[in-house]
Amino acid sequence: AGGYVWEFRSHGKKRVNEDGTVDYLYGGDFYDDNHWSNFTLDGFCVSDGTPKPTFEELKYIYAPLRFDYKDGKLIIHNTMDFLSTKGLRIRVEVTTDGVVRYAENLDVPEIMPRETVEFPYVPKYEGVECYFTVLVHRGFDKLAQKQFILEPTREKDAYVPAEFVGE
Repeated sequence: AGGYVWEFRSHGKKRVNEDGTVDYLYGGDFYDDNHWSNFTLDGFCVSDGTPKPTFEELKYIYAPLRFDYKDGKLIIHNTMDFLSTKGLRIRVEVTTDGVVRYAENLDVPEIMPRETVEFPYVPKYEGVECYFTVLVHRGFDKLAQKQFILEPTREKDAYVPAEFVGE
């Protein structure tokens, strides 16, 4: 089993154009012929170090904890081989209709390497679009995040078209 990242950062060469715009050159941009023209900028970060969306996917794959939520229980699996969850902070947020309505740090017992724990938790919420997000931090660093869709507690207001004004 792997997990090796071949290209963490793209290898484009920075160019500042006459109008001040910046772009990154690679492969055939240098008008050389001694290659097969199969270059890519496929890193998890662009050449200037800005993370791409795939960087968040990589963080999810490497996350030290995995989560599931079923029947009022938050299921937490420690994927680490040698470390417990000691020193990690597990926070939950409930978002309804686009606004974080409730947040708290959970008092989860220490989970040993490769162990799974079921933690009883029923989020408090009311709304149409409801999400339950679990975040894991060590200090200020976010190590993991998982979001679950919750059942709405009320129906969406019916769409009523505006009255036509005109001739």
